[in-house]
Amino acid sequence: MVAPSHARAAEAPFPYPLGMSSTTGARADHAASSIKDTITSIVIAFTMAFVFRGFVVEAFVIPTGSMAPTLMGAHMRFHGEDSGYAWQVGPWHYGPRNVPLPIQGASPLINRGARDARGIQITPIEVADPMSGRRVTGPASRDVPCLAGDRIFVVKYLQPFFAPDRWDVAVFKNPTAPQENFIKRLVAMPGEQVALVDGDVFVREAPDGQAAGWDAGDWRIARKDERTQRAVWQPVFDSGYEPLQGAAMFASPWRPSGPGWTMDRRRYTFRGEGEASLAWHAAGRRTTPFPGRIPAEVATWAVNDFYPYNENTSSSFGGVDVFPVSDVRLSFAIEPDAGVAVSVTAELDARGHEFRASIETGGDGRGEAVIFKRRAGAGEWTELAREPLTRAITPGRTTNVEFWHADQSLSLWIEGRRVAEALYDWSPAERISAATGRGFARLLAEDRERMFSHLRDPSIYERPELRWRFDVARASGAGAEAGFALYRVRLDRDLFFQPGVYRPTSGHSLAGEPMIATHPTENPLVLTNEQFFTLGDNSPASSDGRAWDEPDPWVATLIDPTPGVVHQRLMIGKAFFVYFPAPHSLAGRSIIPDFGRLRFIW
Repeated sequence: MVAPSHARAAEAPFPYPLGMSSTTGARADHAASSIKDTITSIVIAFTMAFVFRGFVVEAFVIPTGSMAPTLMGAHMRFHGEDSGYAWQVGPWHYGPRNVPLPIQGASPLINRGARDARGIQITPIEVADPMSGRRVTGPASRDVPCLAGDRIFVVKYLQPFFAPDRWDVAVFKNPTAPQENFIKRLVAMPGEQVALVDGDVFVREAPDGQAAGWDAGDWRIARKDERTQRAVWQPVFDSGYEPLQGAAMFASPWRPSGPGWTMDRRRYTFRGEGEASLAWHAAGRRTTPFPGRIPAEVATWAVNDFYPYNENTSSSFGGVDVFPVSDVRLSFAIEPDAGVAVSVTAELDARGHEFRASIETGGDGRGEAVIFKRRAGAGEWTELAREPLTRAITPGRTTNVEFWHADQSLSLWIEGRRVAEALYDWSPAERISAATGRGFARLLAEDRERMFSHLRDPSIYERPELRWRFDVARASGAGAEAGFALYRVRLDRDLFFQPGVYRPTSGHSLAGEPMIATHPTENPLVLTNEQFFTLGDNSPASSDGRAWDEPDPWVATLIDPTPGVVHQRLMIGKAFFVYFPAPHSLAGRSIIPDFGRLRFIW
């Protein structure tokens, strides 16, 4: 902006008063113009920044772990020495105003037997590596730094150009304390009735505002898109993190059947011909139980909705149940030897049914992807999908294979591409009956007898059983020891939105009753055309729409008095990028961002 002013001054033949040097006058005029233009530029820049911040993009900091591990609030970070696995755990100890202590398990406080602001005795931090089960003890359990939460960019919702969508990670004003910003996942849209059933979200259109029972015929499951589903898979086990040191103390949860298997150092190999299998050993020991901190079943490889992030010493997790999870992903990389054709089948027994998905490989590398289901042990298999494959599992080459069972859908993936998919559509009533093995009428009767506490009892839900089966065919040119090798044999589980109860001692206006949208008859939720329903990815430890009481008086009077919902006027925007992850420390200060965790948010 200075250059044009200077050019205009050069073009004027006699711009200066008599008695004034042209050079001196030009410098004064240029200086005044430069200052003016600079100030104008700064004002415009600040104005645009404030407009951009107020109406387009704004930055926020994640304070707590209700969205972990998708987004991290204040947390500790651990690294398994023998496995190489890195994971995060929420703070154990808090200071005044509910702020986590900057050093967790601080040695001086431990030695003095001190208690934190919540009255919990400060102790060494003792957690277990989720992959190997090994405890973090010794010096690593004391003086653990508490890292700050992720810093995120949020793009504002601008009606009608950019509106909220299901599965957005949304930022909004907390209806019960509007001076606070909350971040949760948006699971239900305006005009819908919502039901949380066996961990999944079911919705139905309710334009008349009337609630229907779970056995109504117009319910549908809210399925996640591929990108969101990949983002929310929660790791249970990955053989790529099996311990290299002290392996004798570790037993893989994948157990082979029959001879021919070698389970060695993150590589599972089979040498032979015919059938072979790997079964998930849910009863196997993952780690030693932590009395009073985590449920006993978390010490095994049972597939449930436990979060390593919640493994702390406070009562915040100790009083929460863990539920079996049947929405899972099984995956591995398979490398058949030259001259070997391998067909692969994933088997899942869950919800009173057997699900089977196969990649049938021919000698020429082509094949078919087939998906079946049937009632457990009953009758013939029903074929749900069959798709030809131009390239199935190629000998001498590593192929990535995945089997998904999520949101009442089954799918097979090869090299990240979905090759077959089948959907099954059960109503909430059918789903809860299948998940518990009880008829819906019987379930409701038992629930009334137990004062509406039956559906939140994890013991009534069936636990999944998982297997991989292989069929090995060797060509005449294959060696006597030919077979296949597996790498990164992995199991992940889906988000599971727990049912719950408003604790009798909580002071909640519905104390003692089932949480909103979690029960077929009590506290149903029907959203108006201006309301949304949100939940946290860290379901057992999230203050979200299930748990909120009546809104703040200001919100109730001027915006919306409905508990548990977010009115559209309280919505701020969609979180889309972590621009400054929890930083590393340098000279005792957390100032270096963890660039490896810069990421988009789905």
